[in-house]
Order: sequence, then structure tokens, then C-alpha cells
Amino acid sequence: MEEEKKEKNPLMFLEEDSMKKPEKQKITNEAIELNDLKLLENDYFLIGIYGNGSAYLKASFFIEMKNSFKIKFVYKKSDSNKKLISAELYSFTVNNINILLLITKTDMTKSNTQFILDYLKNKNVTYKKMIVFDCIKAKNFYSKIKENNCYYLKSSKFEENLTSNSLILPLPNSIESFSASFLTYCEFHDLPCLVLISVFNEYDLGLDSIKSFESGVNKFDFLTGKIDKEYFKKNGIEENMIRSVFNEFNNVKKSYFS
Repeated sequence: MEEEKKEKNPLMFLEEDSMKKPEKQKITNEAIELNDLKLLENDYFLIGIYGNGSAYLKASFFIEMKNSFKIKFVYKKSDSNKKLISAELYSFTVNNINILLLITKTDMTKSNTQFILDYLKNKNVTYKKMIVFDCIKAKNFYSKIKENNCYYLKSSKFEENLTSNSLILPLPNSIESFSASFLTYCEFHDLPCLVLISVFNEYDLGLDSIKSFESGVNKFDFLTGKIDKEYFKKNGIEENMIRSVFNEFNNVKKSYFS
């Protein structure tokens, strides 16, 4: 009964601090379109939260992202002329499935989230389902960890059942910031939304640290097998090319300690 209650009310898992609050400093957002957006009707909107989530999607769609539509979302604060990148948007088709892919950056703020969603709405860009990829550090996870597993939350409109290996995120664990904002948005607008949460121990990001997502995506054919070595070999993707996907995240992290 308690599990059923959780399924129907994903908002109980959101950090109170991550709900919409005005930024203390005024932020000006801007979208820079690098080429024409042709796919207005999409099957999935995939969002990678900075870290394991965005690294997983960049590795999975390494080929598709190179030759796809791209928008850079940038912003600047009222006390600065410097523009920061908050996210990048890609649009492509895999197995006849139209996909929007949003890769969030380390400089993303809460103000950017609503701007991106409003931008897509104003452009008449639609999507049937949203899947958000996020993570929680193992030391911050207050429950027994099931190895190589992916936890999840979903909105009331997301009806697909995940595999038996996937577990609903247990209380008192919660998601925050951008994942919380996207899930709240979908719940309010009656859109199907799934949040997949990887629990990780590794210091460095790499293929091993993102593999836990595999247990959460095997219901989605366009995602299965995308980070296997066999897939990389078949598509001529060398190990050093994939390693470059993780450099962005590992270099930023290491700069804090140098």
C-alpha cells in the first residue's frame, strides 16, 4: 500500500529546497541556434543531469550527436557580461524514433530550466515522454544499495513498467534541483516523466560508473546496448574517443583540487 502511494505521488521525493524559487540575482537567458530545427514532433525528450546522467547520454549517442541539430542555451548574470553555457540541445532519429537530447552543464542554474521548457513550447516542439538521467553519491544514499542497479521515480502519467531489477527510489532519499524541476513540470502538465537515478561510488566518471543505468533502460530499444564494447567496435568508435566523453566531467572535478 505504501509503495502504491509513493508511485502515485512522486512529489513526496523532491527536496523542498529544489522547488521553484526566484534566483537572488537577475539572469538573462538566450538560445543560440546553430542550424535549423526540423523535428518538431518527438517521441522522447532525454535529459542528462550534469555528471553520470549527461555522461551516459553522451556516450550512448556519441555518433548521433555529431551530425544533429544543435542549440546552445547561454545566460549571463546582471553583474557580469560573461556568457555561460547552461545546456546543449540535440535533435535526431534513432530506429525511427525522434529524440530530443538535452545535456546540462556545470553552470546550469534553476532559472535556466523554465527558460528551456518555455523555449521549446514557443517553438511548438512537442514530446510524448520525458526521461531524466540523474545520480546520487553512495555516501548520500540512505538505504541498502543493490549493486549495478538503477533506481527510479515516475510521474503519474508514465505508465510503462520497468524491469523487476529496477527499484523505486526509497525514502528518505530524494532528488533535487533540475530533476525535481522537470518532474514537477511534467506532473503539473500531465506529461509522462521518468527519472532514472544511478547510485555511484567511483571517483572518476567512466564506462563502469554509468553502467548502472543499463538496468533502467532495457525497456527502451533505442538505448539498450549503446555503451557495450561490441557496439563501439561495430561502429568504429575507439576507446580514446569514448574516453574524451568523460574528460569534460573529470577535468572539471579535478580542477577543484588542483
